[in-house]
Amino acid sequence: MILLLSSSLFLLVILSFSIQKDNFSPSKFYILFLIIYFADIFINEKSIYVYVTYMLYILFGFLFVFIDRYSNNKPTRSILNKMVLNQRRILLVLWILTLIPILSQLYLISYFGGLIEYFASLKLRVLDWRGLGIPLILKQIMPIVNIIFLI
Repeated sequence: MILLLSSSLFLLVILSFSIQKDNFSPSKFYILFLIIYFADIFINEKSIYVYVTYMLYILFGFLFVFIDRYSNNKPTRSILNKMVLNQRRILLVLWILTLIPILSQLYLISYFGGLIEYFASLKLRVLDWRGLGIPLILKQIMPIVNIIFLI
């Protein structure tokens, strides 16, 4: 089964690079995530359900490669292209949004009494972090702000 999965994944990589010349296409990122997050399948023995699920992911990868190939590659005129955006204002808003998770993280560190105690609480975080939902949720918006910043 591992031989079938690895040969299918290898064929998917070859097909992706031969059909779609763009190195940063969404299908290539999908394949990269398949390789990174499921590397354990090729190392340790898994159940048949895991192998079938991974094969479905690979089949979706073939579908994504062909969708990527035949998608419309012409740039579209969006509302953002028509608007004149003030870059300084956008960066200021992003920095202010970045302060929210940073201040939330600093609150959690000070709540536990310092960095060492915060790291010690990670082991029993379900019990130790009980009742700290708002700072934990505010801390989790950092990846969203990063994605907006990169866009």
